[in-house]
Amino acid sequence: MPFDVRTLYLDGCVELAVSGEIDLSVSERLWHAIEQVISPDRPLMLDMHRVTFFDVSGVRVLLKASQRLDGDPARLILRSPSPIVLRVLSATATNEALIIQGVRDDVRRTKHRLT
Repeated sequence: MPFDVRTLYLDGCVELAVSGEIDLSVSERLWHAIEQVISPDRPLMLDMHRVTFFDVSGVRVLLKASQRLDGDPARLILRSPSPIVLRVLSATATNEALIIQGVRDDVRRTKHRLT
């Protein structure tokens, strides 16, 4: 699935629906999409349920966005992250610095063995 980002404005919140592979080749495009909508006046939500690959370059983008939002975890919200996103966030302990909402029960029950 090719990388894509769509912007939605909902009830004072901006949501970016992210899909496809997030790696070094697209991390700048992801950051550019975030940079276009990020504001200290409102939370930013990233819907990541259609992300099929996610590596440390995606983690860097999320951390950069978090810094832009003064490191306040309530301002950067990941919604329904896919299993690969959860695995990478857990492996890097980044999941502790972000708000994660809407983890599906089947994803929550999956054991993420780190190799």
